Amino acid sequence: MNIKKMILISGISSILLLTGCSALEYPKADYQPSKQEAVYLIAGRSISTANSVISSKISGKVKDIFVKKGDFVKAGNPLIKLETTELEAQLNQAKAGIDLAQANYEKIKAGVRPQQIVQAKASLENANKAKEIAELNYQRSNQLYQSGAISKQQLETSELQFQSATSQQQTLAAQLDMLSSGETNESIKIAQAQINQAKSSYEMVKAQMENGILSAPFDGVISEMNIEIGEIASPGKKILSIEGGSLKVEADIPESFSYKINQGDEVMVKFPDFSDKEYNGVVDLLSPDMDNSGKGLKIEVKVNETDIDLKPGMFAEIGLKNDLKIGQK
Repeated sequence: MNIKKMILISGISSILLLTGCSALEYPKADYQPSKQEAVYLIAGRSISTANSVISSKISGKVKDIFVKKGDFVKAGNPLIKLETTELEAQLNQAKAGIDLAQANYEKIKAGVRPQQIVQAKASLENANKAKEIAELNYQRSNQLYQSGAISKQQLETSELQFQSATSQQQTLAAQLDMLSSGETNESIKIAQAQINQAKSSYEMVKAQMENGILSAPFDGVISEMNIEIGEIASPGKKILSIEGGSLKVEADIPESFSYKINQGDEVMVKFPDFSDKEYNGVVDLLSPDMDNSGKGLKIEVKVNETDIDLKPGMFAEIGLKNDLKIGQK
């Protein structure tokens, strides 16, 4: 090799070496921003800001499933519907209780006739017997449940029937007492209270009915599905999971970056494997200490814009402006 070639190769090597020294000490993507300003790009990965495990508040067989894993759902969208036939019957019974209490109230205001007292006594006697039977059934169901012979749902049904029979017996007993005492202001107040009590029972059953439909608590993606139609959902049993809310991007930055970055600073976020769009972000977390791996400081950036096509786990880039003067304290 002649001397001219050696000098040329040496010169090119020097240029490459100088170029390498002037580059950032931390790897960055080959990206040219649309704005006329230099940007340092830090590689990271997106994570979800919200994760919710969905379970049922009541026991019941799954009747319908409206979603599958990977589906995007809006807050309030129905996810699962349970069988509520027994609850519907109890709701009708509770509604009848309101009507009965209202009718009794109207009768008391209108005045009492002797035959009404006779009828009230007969109704109370029947209610006493019904309560005794319901109580025996509940005690028997409780014993069977303790031995594992019946499900918790069957026990809860027996308990609700006992509570309903007790409420009916108390209502009729109070009614008879009012009829026997005559029409007084106090009697009218008690009748009104019975109406309120009947409405409360109705609302309780109605709330259980509403718990038969499981809905999305926020916008998100179904990340896990653990039940099928026909299976039993019970309180505390994990049915599905939703990941949602806004996205964050996690990354490690060199310690030299930390001196000019503060929590709350606005940055640019890109998802190069998804699109060329630039998203607005804000520094949500900046660790004060180096992580155990020695890679740098942990940073979390919250993406301010919502895009249903952005998913947790996507590769992302955080853009830091050149005017941060990296490395200068």
